[in-house]
Amino acid sequence: MSTRPSGINFDACEPVRLALFTAHSQLASWMNLLPPNTIQSAATGSAFLSFAGTQTTNFLSEQIVNGNKEIVAWAGQSTRELEALQTDQFTQDFISSKLKTLYAGSELEFEASVAVYLQVRAGIGLPSAAGIQLRNVLETMNGNLKELARSYSGNPALKKWPDVALAIARGGPASAEAALLVAQESVYNDLHGHKLTPIAKNDFAPTSSEWDAIYLKYITFLYTTLGLIDFKSTP
Repeated sequence: MSTRPSGINFDACEPVRLALFTAHSQLASWMNLLPPNTIQSAATGSAFLSFAGTQTTNFLSEQIVNGNKEIVAWAGQSTRELEALQTDQFTQDFISSKLKTLYAGSELEFEASVAVYLQVRAGIGLPSAAGIQLRNVLETMNGNLKELARSYSGNPALKKWPDVALAIARGGPASAEAALLVAQESVYNDLHGHKLTPIAKNDFAPTSSEWDAIYLKYITFLYTTLGLIDFKSTP
């Protein structure tokens, strides 16, 4: 990332350090795993890396509204650099593939959301259109995750995020994947309620830097969440 200016409080970066440490632990343990568990460890490590990206985005989003122009410029540039790493075609293909596995057709909604977002960022269309599209993808996935959890558990009453997460996480309810999947609820709530809903209602029009941060958080949330799910029939 760009050379950081002075005057930034990095205390809020502790979740980033913890996520990176966990990712390293998962990825470094491959050599001690039997082949059936290698994919699970790789998926967990990748998910924690993506989660670290989300936490970094949160931190940078706070710096974008900092009163210091030098810090604002650094945060904006750093967000764009991080977005380039996190939103490449491989990541989008992974999300599409897993959404299709979760519920056939939902991947088309995701792909449409990316297209609308890019149009809005290019100055074509209203911000609310992108807000609606991105929010719809989150709501559709949320509903499909609940249905998956009900199918796995045999409990038709499952609807709270923590209960759903424990029912569908790779590694089972006591795993690192389950703990991180439970934590994803706060990311969902922030994206859906505090970011995308105000945009969809025309109550908030993001700046370019704010759009970068929101979209990056959207992609990393989807990538992380889908990487933590046990689809059973697929790696």
